[in-house]
Formats: sequence, C-alpha cells, structure tokens
Amino acid sequence: MPAPPPVPPVVVIAGTEPREFVDELLGEPVPGHSASAYVSLRHGPTGGQAWVPGHREPRELTAEGPAGPPTRPPRRVVLTRDVPLLAFAHLVVAPATAATTAGTEVLRDAVAHTDGLLYLLDAGVPLAPNQREELAAAVAVTPRLVMVDLRDAGDDDRAVLTRQVPALAGATWMRAADLTGLRDLLTGWSRRTAEEVLARADDDPARTLAVGAVSVTDDDVRWRTALDRDLKVRADAVRQRLAADLVALESRCGGDPAALPAVLDIELHALSLRTSEALDRAARAGVRAVFEHVVDGPLADHVLARVATAVRRQVDLDDRTLLVTATAGVAAVAGCGHALSCTGIAGSALLPPIGVAVSGNCHLMWRYRGVPDKAEGRRWLRQAVQSLERELDRAVAERFALLREAIEALAADAIDHGVLLA
Repeated sequence: MPAPPPVPPVVVIAGTEPREFVDELLGEPVPGHSASAYVSLRHGPTGGQAWVPGHREPRELTAEGPAGPPTRPPRRVVLTRDVPLLAFAHLVVAPATAATTAGTEVLRDAVAHTDGLLYLLDAGVPLAPNQREELAAAVAVTPRLVMVDLRDAGDDDRAVLTRQVPALAGATWMRAADLTGLRDLLTGWSRRTAEEVLARADDDPARTLAVGAVSVTDDDVRWRTALDRDLKVRADAVRQRLAADLVALESRCGGDPAALPAVLDIELHALSLRTSEALDRAARAGVRAVFEHVVDGPLADHVLARVATAVRRQVDLDDRTLLVTATAGVAAVAGCGHALSCTGIAGSALLPPIGVAVSGNCHLMWRYRGVPDKAEGRRWLRQAVQSLERELDRAVAERFALLREAIEALAADAIDHGVLLA
C-alpha cells in the first residue's frame, strides 16, 4: 500500500443507510451517538469529540454520548479510529434522516466544502421528489461523484435515475458489496487530491497578493457615492431575504410540536448557512463596486483578491452563536464556526458567519414537558421567530457596519497615498 498523503481528501457519504455502509467499509462499527449529527471519521487512536452549539470547546465522547450534563444533540461528531483507510481519506457520514428542504441545504454545504461524494441508493427504485432534490443539490457542488448501488441494478434502472437527475450522466457507479473496489477508489482519490491542491495553489489569485504596485485614481467622490449606495441596497436585500426565510421557516416548523426542537434546529442550521452565504456575496460585490472607482483602470481578479484579504483582516467581530431559549427568547453565546460547519472545514468569508441553533434547555423543555399542545407550540414558535428576527437584523446591521468601516479605511488610504496599500 502506498504512503498516505500529508492532507487526505475529505469525502461525504450520504443517501440510504450511510452509517451501516461505513461500518462495513471500515470493518468495524461506528458508534451512533446522535442520529441527527454529521460524523467525521479520521485516522488516529480511538477517541471522539462532539461539537454542540453553545459550547466553544468540544465535549469528549463516552459510551453513553457527550460527557457532562444532558444537553441538546451535537451537530457534528468527530471520531478517530486506527483504520488504515482513514489515513488516505477522511469520511463525513451524513445523518440518514428524511430529505427536507433544510436538510438538503445542510448536506449541500457539507459536500461543497469537501473533495467528493459517495451517494448510496437502491438504483432499482425511482427517486422520491425530496430525494431527487437532495441528490441534485449535492451533485451540483461536488468535484467527484460515485453512486453506490445497494443492489446490482441494471443499466435500464440507472438510466431511469439519470433522467430524473441529468447530472448523474457522468457519475461513476459501484456496488455497495464491492468494498475492496471502493477502498481502492478512495485510496486513489488521495493521490489525485494532493495533485489538484498543488494545481489550484498555482492558479490562486491570492498567490499574487504582494506582487506589483496598483495605481489609483484621485477621485475621492465617486467611490464614496458607490459605498453609500451599494451597501445600503445590499443590506436591504439581505434583510428582505431573511424576513422571507423566517416566514417560510415558521410554516415548516408548525406542524408537530413533539418534533419541534429537532425540526427547528435543522431549519435554523440551514438559515445560518443561507444568511452567511448571502452576506458573503453581498460583501464581495460591495468591495468590487467601490474599488472599481478607486483603482485606476480595470479591477483585475488578483487585485480584488488583495483587497478582499485586507478587508477580512480589518473586520473583527466576536465569534457568537444565537441560541433560541426555552422562553422563546434568543441568547448570544461564544462560538459560531463549529456550530455552523458539519465538516469542520471553514470557508474564507469576508464577514463573520451568523450561527443560529436551539439551546439545550429548549430541547429539554420540549422533551420532558409531556404531551405538547399544538396551539401552545405555535404560539411559542411565533414568539421565537419574532425574537430571531430582531436579533438577526441586529447581527446583519453589525456586519455591514464593520464592512463599511473596513472598505472606507482602505479606499481612503489608497486615495491619500496614490497607491493601493492592501
């Protein structure tokens, strides 16, 4: 067997009964500490940690679950096992929950931050609408796709699935029973990923951040006008989208009070990802809109990368998670990134992400209060959404204020000195 790579690829395993499949792939059972958590499997001495929203540090795992007093389920569990395959590929096992709009968004984000996807299904059964949407969303963002057939279906069956999800036309198909072939495939991915990382680094505009002086205009008016106009428009657009998302969230969570904390938490997770992504798009577009009036001539990609890096360094905001409490209020606690990412792989956003989750006390309240009343559940949810709307509006405003300060400082310095200092 070849030597393992210095940085193994990260591969998501999702679809039908992924944890049972991983048990067979690794040759040993993987503990299921939380049915709703994403489980990251890495090479190392046997151990484990659980990342729980509201806790800055991970909690050690015991045979019964996370150490300490009972609390809400973790969103991410990290397990280390001395299994040779894990030295060549880190695995992220998605929960085997029913595909929902929010669950699909969380899976899509996990796949988008990793190096490949193994999707398990019975190819002899046409996809249900929700599973079709989940698969299409994940396939659209993965650089490598392997469809793992739980039985040896024929070409006709696979053609039916490809008509349902056209992006499957280029997929590699393997049988779940071919464990040796799947292990060899993941080992091969580790070599290809190392080569691709080097190739991407050569093409990365950020590698040219310190190369060459960039001249600027002497117009101190146009960029300020663009700053005032552009950031206001983009902040309003993010708020409007957020308000619509909260209305949709309330309608999707109001059905079964017994399932309220679990359903609400995955909805809040998806809302966090969606809002953070919208903020990043708005921030990058705002930086471009302003510095097109600062830089003398066309704004090249490598120059924009330099400015974006400088903006990111200037934006400083406490790392916090917003937790929905048992009283339908919202509390801000330390730690956001680990509650937001299912893979532990953070992106390079210009603005701090917005993390939202359901608190441990809220989970416990709905679990132990007896038979929930549907009307009471809806009243509680309405109050919680109103609290969220206020806190999220404040969080969005804070981030745009920080963005404005950073852009204004960089642009003003560039005009004063006649050269881009980023």
